Amino acid sequence: MEIPNLSGSFLSNFVIAFILLLKKPILTSGQFSVIGPAEPIQASLGEEVELPCYLSPPQSAQHMEVVWLQSTRVVHLYQGGDDHFGDQAPNYQGRTELVRDDITNGNVTLKIRNVKFLDAGKYNCLFEDGFHQEEANVELKVLGKETQIPPLPPTYFLILIVLCVVMYLIFVICMLLFQGFFFDETSFWKEWKFALASFLLIITKNIPFTLQIKYYYQQKCHHSTKSDSRDDNKGTRWKFGEHCCIKIWITQNGRPSNGK
Repeated sequence: MEIPNLSGSFLSNFVIAFILLLKKPILTSGQFSVIGPAEPIQASLGEEVELPCYLSPPQSAQHMEVVWLQSTRVVHLYQGGDDHFGDQAPNYQGRTELVRDDITNGNVTLKIRNVKFLDAGKYNCLFEDGFHQEEANVELKVLGKETQIPPLPPTYFLILIVLCVVMYLIFVICMLLFQGFFFDETSFWKEWKFALASFLLIITKNIPFTLQIKYYYQQKCHHSTKSDSRDDNKGTRWKFGEHCCIKIWITQNGRPSNGK
C-alpha cells in the first residue's frame, strides 16, 4: 500500500491560506473613515454655528492631528492634545473652538462664533494618525442681508459741486484783490492802504518796536528840486506830486533802525 505524502500537501495548503489572509482586508485600530453631514449647515449672520465631524468606527482622536480647512486657509488646528493658533487664518482668529466633549469617540465639532458672509463655503475636516489620514467635506450657508452703506443722493453731489465753484471764485477774487491792492493806485485802493496802515499801528502800539507811519495824502511822490519839499526828522527830503506817499520807520527805544 502506498503512503501519501502529508508533509507536501500540508505545506501547500499553508501557503494558500497565508496568501488568502494577505488579500483579506483587516480593519485595525489605525484605519478609519471620516463622516460629515450630508446636507449643508445653515447659519444666520452674526450668530454661532457648529460644524459636526466624527470618525467611523468610533475611536479616540485625542492623539490624532485634526485640521479644519476652508480652501487652503487653516480655520482650526488641533495637534498633540492642544489647540494651535499660529497658522490660523486672520479672519477666524478669536472666533473658533474645537468641541472636545466627545473626542474619545472621534467627534470633533467645530464651533464658529459671530458668523460672517466670508465664512460661507465648503470646509474640510481632516484627521491624521501617523501615515493614515482621511477627510470629509462640510458646507456652510450663511443667511441674512449684508449691511451696505446707502449711496449718497444726487443732491449731495450738487451741493459739493456748488461749494467747489464758490471756493474757486473766492480764490480768484482774492487774487484780483491782491493784485489791485499792491499795484493799483486808484482812490479805492488808497483808502484800503490807509486802513491797513492804521490797523498795523493799533496792533503794534504795545510792542517795544514802535511802528511809525507817516502818511501823506497827495497825488504822487517823486524826487524833484522844483516841487515843494518837506523835511522829516531824519533829514530825508520828500517831494510831492499828484499821488500819495507812505514812509515807514521802525524805531527801538527812540533810536532809528536800518529797516524802511
